[in-house]
Amino acid sequence: LSKIEITEGTVEGTALSPDGQTIAVASNDAMVRLFDVNSGQMKLTFRGHEKPVYRVIFSHDGQTVASCGTDRTLLWDLTGSIRHTLPATTSNWKAGLRPMCFSRDNKRFAVSGFPYSNKTPNLNVLNVIDLETGEQLAELRGHSRGINAAEFSKDGTRIATGADDNLIEGNTMTCTRYGVEIWGM
Repeated sequence: LSKIEITEGTVEGTALSPDGQTIAVASNDAMVRLFDVNSGQMKLTFRGHEKPVYRVIFSHDGQTVASCGTDRTLLWDLTGSIRHTLPATTSNWKAGLRPMCFSRDNKRFAVSGFPYSNKTPNLNVLNVIDLETGEQLAELRGHSRGINAAEFSKDGTRIATGADDNLIEGNTMTCTRYGVEIWGM
């Protein structure tokens, strides 16, 4: 494996592609860069954010990259073209740390807090979108405080979310500090 030196911006987040050959780097200079793991050479720079980017993840098939910044969440193909743009909820730094995940079949994407359509942004809500059409499939509500983590089940029929709330409504676990929700899809 190569040592990869970033010469511009500060590294805020990284993700390794499913095949282990590419690393995506999110940085505070509003860029996402892809590097070859073996050579350390930069393969591509994604330009589309206007503010710092804090999180980056690959889809399970490695064909889509999601980047989350304080300005928006972008879904990219591997040529650097933007597939979908999801507006940020707030200019607050936490907007860049929103949980996001892909379903195992790479057909759905979930992220907390983006305002779908004309709705008011809410970090307590998890929105699920269709990756083909960009349409909202579900708006999952139940947490009383911001969602910090989300993940689809392997079969894609459920999503688990975790938040900083103490009281969870519905058919869920209650923890003393962190709330957990299990959603049927």
